[in-house]
Amino acid sequence: MDILKIIIEHFFKSLKFRPKIPKGFKLKKRVLFFGIGGSGFGGEILKFLSKRIILVEKNYKFSFQQKLDDFSTIVCSWSGKTKEIQLVLNEIKKAKPLIVSSGDLANKFKNLPTIVLPKNEFSPRFNLGYFISVFSFLEEKKLWRRLQKINTKKILKKVLEILDDKFSKDVILKIKKRIPLIYSSKENFPLAYLMKIKLNENSKIPAFCNFFPELAHNELSFLPRYSRKFLFVILKDKKEKFIEFQVEIFKKILKNSEIIEIILPEEKLEKLIFVNLFSDVLTYKISGSNIIKNKTLEVFKKSLGKYEGDKIQ
Repeated sequence: MDILKIIIEHFFKSLKFRPKIPKGFKLKKRVLFFGIGGSGFGGEILKFLSKRIILVEKNYKFSFQQKLDDFSTIVCSWSGKTKEIQLVLNEIKKAKPLIVSSGDLANKFKNLPTIVLPKNEFSPRFNLGYFISVFSFLEEKKLWRRLQKINTKKILKKVLEILDDKFSKDVILKIKKRIPLIYSSKENFPLAYLMKIKLNENSKIPAFCNFFPELAHNELSFLPRYSRKFLFVILKDKKEKFIEFQVEIFKKILKNSEIIEIILPEEKLEKLIFVNLFSDVLTYKISGSNIIKNKTLEVFKKSLGKYEGDKIQ
């Protein structure tokens, strides 16, 4: 079976996952999320979907000044082997954080509440469906029920219509010559970041992201001079009229540049599904089956596992 078809079917299946929430666990108004890499994006998903105050910590130690008692604390590691997360969990274990993992992390911290994810051969970036399911459920059960009613095949059809052969060939040709800069509104920035990391990890190409209005107050300064080096990808949200107005000014300033606009769906869950599918299909068209393996990151993680400066107890 074609690897892209396997990835998409796996994504659709993972969106149907109903997590088993540890008895008594409930999100507070403020949440502190620890995760790194693809697992760290779980925090971005929760932040994107939630009305709560969500702080996402992508580090090997606790660097916030607030007391942990004021937060619901979540630690997410798909494999359970991520060294940075083992270190931070060892530091904050007294706060009884919720562990979200498919690996053996729970075995090392048996007294902590855990949501167990189904093990599979895919890396975290291809398991985002599980994170969407888990964190929509944790946020609000009716949000999870809303997720189950989404017509994912309709969203996929829209993605494939956009990424038809002519459009894809044109984009791929431009990406080979230029560095993608992915721009969105602040609210939709997790989507720009998702596309960026998929291009980095799946296709092993440089890609960067930023958001309006912030980028128009600094980054825009050098873009006219270096615009030929970049391919601008703008994630467009029709509901954000002020940002849309800024984008039009941006396009006039960079009128001789390569700019691609992608119109996002209206609802947040649909946006997440759309951008994830779009990114996987695009990177597959760029790199084929090479989107699965990432030897550079595997070497780094394996080498990091030898660190013994902080013992896991």
